[in-house]
Amino acid sequence: MEIYLDRVTASITDGKNLADISLKIGTNQQWSVIRANGSGKSSLARLCNDLPVISGTRSMAQRAEYVSFAKLGEVLEAEKYHDD
Repeated sequence: MEIYLDRVTASITDGKNLADISLKIGTNQQWSVIRANGSGKSSLARLCNDLPVISGTRSMAQRAEYVSFAKLGEVLEAEKYHDD
């Protein structure tokens, strides 16, 4: 899956916008976004999926997967005890 955003602007809520976002995530790449609460992480994930675009270009082969920090912690904890 490849995600490509080129100078995308999208409306979030309450008159707030994500503006001029450019991003390219290649096939089989995995990314993490770690920032403070309210900094736009979930909005960026929505932009990579189904948030309506006002301007710019968005393309992707399929929907992006979004995993919350809490879920990631559960997965990493389970991996600690996994025998190969």
